[in-house]
Amino acid sequence: MNKIYISYSSNCIEIEHLTSRIYDYYIDTNIKILKKEFDKSSESTFSSSTVLIDGCDLFICFIDKRDSEIMFELGYALGKNKKIILIGDYRDIPYDLKNLTYIRQSEDINVILFNIERYLSLSEVKNEDFSNPNEHSIILERAVREPNYLDSIDPIQFEKLVYNLFCSNGLNVEMNTNYRDSGYDFMLYTPTGKRIMIEVKKYRTTSKVSISTIRQLVGSMVIEHIDAGVIITSGQYTNSVSHFINGIEQEVHLWTIDNLIDIHESIQKLM
Repeated sequence: MNKIYISYSSNCIEIEHLTSRIYDYYIDTNIKILKKEFDKSSESTFSSSTVLIDGCDLFICFIDKRDSEIMFELGYALGKNKKIILIGDYRDIPYDLKNLTYIRQSEDINVILFNIERYLSLSEVKNEDFSNPNEHSIILERAVREPNYLDSIDPIQFEKLVYNLFCSNGLNVEMNTNYRDSGYDFMLYTPTGKRIMIEVKKYRTTSKVSISTIRQLVGSMVIEHIDAGVIITSGQYTNSVSHFINGIEQEVHLWTIDNLIDIHESIQKLM
């Protein structure tokens, strides 16, 4: 990871100063800050920023819901599955983005730099680790011991880890090739002919899966006439989720990291 794009408002002198300090800090390192030139008269600001975002490994956003350009760039980075760090006031972060890595904004640049450096060090996870069966238990056990390490794994890596874990244990699974948010990520077929929808939700360890996520999975199960469903999250579940699944006729299981560690026992309960 050696190219960083920073999204911020040029109208805030304080944030512009912090951004300049970040740029200065990395100027003589192997980290390159991709800088956008602000031109009030230009109509191609969005197109120029998308080119830079395409080329970045990490997208840092000084979030401001009132700035349409920042929100556009954030949405574009999300669509491109970029690694993202949000900097700002936690109360200003939209609910659907609270699972992203977050740094509290501080006037002390050293606090921000420390957290960026910590994120970069935690993110040095090689993709081949997630496809190597010998590494699965090591990754999962470390994830339980070190919440920051788990938070640093991006959604695509986590989904790959779960999928490969199922495959390496001899389970018959098939990736969902439709749009990613169609309600599930892959299908598990049991030897008895049971079809089980699997939905993987990579959240921060302190974030919780809500009823809306369960409803979407259940909706897909009903449409496809599926026998059971499993939500697998790196976070937690709200109390209302358990009450919800106990009140519906569909069979839905709630998994956490612990279930992945005890994959054999967890799978037996699905059969």
